[in-house]
Amino acid sequence: MTHKKGLPEGHAHVEREMVVPVFTGNVIKAILGVGNKETDYTSEDTEVLSLIANLTWEIVERKTAYNELSIAKAKAEQNFIKMTEVQALAKTGSWELDVVNNKLTWSDEVYRLFGCQPQELKASYEGFLGFSHPEDRKKVDEAYSGSLRDGVNTYEIEHRIIRPNTGEVRHVHERCVHFLSNTGKVIQSIGMVQDITDRIIAEEQILQSEKKYKTLFFDSPEAFLIIENGVYIECNTASEKLIGSSRSDIIGKTPHELSPEYQLNGRRSDEYAKALIEETFAGQRSAFEWMHTRKDGTEFLAQINLTVIEYDRGPALLVNWQDITELRRAEDQLRKLWSAVDQSPVSIMITDLDGKIEYFNPAACWMTGYSHNEMIGKNPRIFQSGETNRSIYKGLWKTITSGKVWHGEFRNRRKSGELYLESCTISPVKDSSGAISHFIGIKEDITERKRMQEEIVINELRHRLVASKSRSVIWEVDLNGLYTYVSEVSSDVYGYKPEELIQKRYFYDLHPEEMRDRFKETGLESIKRGKEINDFDNPIETKEGRIIWVSTNGTPIIDEDGRLVGFRDSDIDITNKKKIEAEILDMNANLEKKISERTDELQTAICEISDLYENAPCGYHSVDSSGNIVRINSTELSWLGYTKEEIVGKKHITDILSSESKEIFMNVFPVFKKNGTINDIELELIRKMEQNLLSH
Repeated sequence: MTHKKGLPEGHAHVEREMVVPVFTGNVIKAILGVGNKETDYTSEDTEVLSLIANLTWEIVERKTAYNELSIAKAKAEQNFIKMTEVQALAKTGSWELDVVNNKLTWSDEVYRLFGCQPQELKASYEGFLGFSHPEDRKKVDEAYSGSLRDGVNTYEIEHRIIRPNTGEVRHVHERCVHFLSNTGKVIQSIGMVQDITDRIIAEEQILQSEKKYKTLFFDSPEAFLIIENGVYIECNTASEKLIGSSRSDIIGKTPHELSPEYQLNGRRSDEYAKALIEETFAGQRSAFEWMHTRKDGTEFLAQINLTVIEYDRGPALLVNWQDITELRRAEDQLRKLWSAVDQSPVSIMITDLDGKIEYFNPAACWMTGYSHNEMIGKNPRIFQSGETNRSIYKGLWKTITSGKVWHGEFRNRRKSGELYLESCTISPVKDSSGAISHFIGIKEDITERKRMQEEIVINELRHRLVASKSRSVIWEVDLNGLYTYVSEVSSDVYGYKPEELIQKRYFYDLHPEEMRDRFKETGLESIKRGKEINDFDNPIETKEGRIIWVSTNGTPIIDEDGRLVGFRDSDIDITNKKKIEAEILDMNANLEKKISERTDELQTAICEISDLYENAPCGYHSVDSSGNIVRINSTELSWLGYTKEEIVGKKHITDILSSESKEIFMNVFPVFKKNGTINDIELELIRKMEQNLLSH
């Protein structure tokens, strides 16, 4: 029955039709229909249409999946760069504990705070306690476990740590926030660890020497106040700058008079300040956050540290405070970005100049199958399969050691033995002096992408097979190139009916005008030579003037007497294949461009982090497994009074410890070797001029 079945206006009436489903597994994803064949559709027509429908749908799905993978990769690279910038802004270490999976991770700054190379040892709660000073260890453990037991979602604590490789004691301020599930259980803990040794030293120096008090107090770059009977009785210049007011606007005021009416926890400032002062006198030291108000009315979050001291008229409180508004904002952003990087599908790896792995993200573990401990300190050659030409590695090292970026592919082997294809971009990372300090690699498993590309080619071959039963034009010409036979499919492919071509046109008449003479000359020569034609891709101009591409295969026609009398050929429409190939080339070019751009951005961020390490106000150093100092920054060198040449590779950590501290260090060092971390150990360092230095 003739019908239109809701088809658009102007559409021809349908007299015969055939509809087939498009399957993905056992699920129908679409339907494909054709109509108005001059004769009834056969089972062979149904089989051909089903094959075309399902193969076309499969190509569309694979192309969509590949586009989504490229977008996810680009987003992950952007997130990693943002996270690195936030780490540099925060100038502090961070840690994250996945309570559900019992997985603890430390940022690179935490390792450096403990005097270790980034990712040098496995992060663990026991290891963190191991770094703590023996006298503070119980307090540190109680702070965390007590917050879980008492249902407190956040806590702060100051304590000491001991750097196992040097025995150096450092003071840190730690803050932790718990995240709860819908049932109220703690599922994640995130903490920040800040080195406050300089502040502690300044406070203790104030307590130890009245003579030094005036200089240290009034000229200190850190803000100090003194509270007596709940009122500010003294302040230094840094405090005036912090509050944006003069000394006269501070002296004689109570803390709540320089604060908003309510604090962030909802308590009134006057009541809360009184309670905190009482707690400090009872416990000797108190640290907390407090919202203050500047003279211009703007509010800022301050880190407050109270210490009980003996002053002129008796006990008083020494207040050390600093604006941490931006730090807290950075912590919030860091917490958000850390989760994004942790789930990134892009593998990122950093090595030193000798190729030893210093850092990698979780995606690297997933891609290679190796664990954290199996990769840290190892050379990336553990991934080699032996199937990548050695000249590629030589070219790689020549490129990156000359300060250039290298792009290429490796056929590597996972820990399981499975081979995979890896696209890799490696860039040199330069320090503030312009010298190469590290190499960073951005890697992607492109095994699936390559397989998809190969399947596209295979599916195209399948399309050719289908076309041979439907849209493949069979034609014959004489020795002059005149058509002597053309199959009926020419109407669909060329737009010409057979009778419009046979004995009326030559094969080269169908080529575009600008190429016609060239195809005439080469085509007739091939015919007369009697050689077969295989997979010859060439353009055809249809009757409507549209350019299509066909793949031509031909063989000579020999008569009974063995004479060459003509040529028999078939043309398969490969226009879609040409389009897909062009799209793949465009996608690959765009992807390589994005990788190059992200690599440049990441290299800049790494250089900034390296510069931060060298010029940080906190001391950092690294030692090898024997305790020999292998790296130290300028800040710590200035403390000790040595030059880098006098320390690096020539001093053992015990060489700069007092006798008592050497004994403490030797007692905790076995714990470090066993657990991989030690916290809160206070040691006494010896400067080059035999002066003692308290270290945390």
